[in-house]
Amino acid sequence: MENLTSRSLHNRTVPFRFLSTIQLSLKVQDKIYRIVMADSVIESLPAANEVEILIEKQVPAGTELFNAHRIWSQAGFLKRETPNNFPRQPDQQVCPPDIFHVSIDCIEKKNPGMGSFFGFTGYYLSVLVSLGSESIWDVRGQQAT
Repeated sequence: MENLTSRSLHNRTVPFRFLSTIQLSLKVQDKIYRIVMADSVIESLPAANEVEILIEKQVPAGTELFNAHRIWSQAGFLKRETPNNFPRQPDQQVCPPDIFHVSIDCIEKKNPGMGSFFGFTGYYLSVLVSLGSESIWDVRGQQAT
């Protein structure tokens, strides 16, 4: 699924692209989309010129939090911040059922090529979404260069 829309972000209209790399029913994709696109989430995102939201995987129940976020080593995970009043679980927490890992790229400028880990300058958010509670469950992030 790919869905392109625009939303106001820090008093500017910004394009939002919503993608999924895994096979999910449209009902589940739509539920995740509604959770992530809630006004309270959008208002907490860092400033950007465009935003890409990608459903990466369903997280098995009982997965350690740092493995659910998967982009960082355990040591790197412990250094990551939770920006802008997003929810944060204790670092040793394990995941309940119905958690999905979603990445949100808040892109200021694309950096094509091998010199950039993320491929853009801006802010990267690793988000765990709970379908059971229909909410953002845990967020970690870092500056992207």
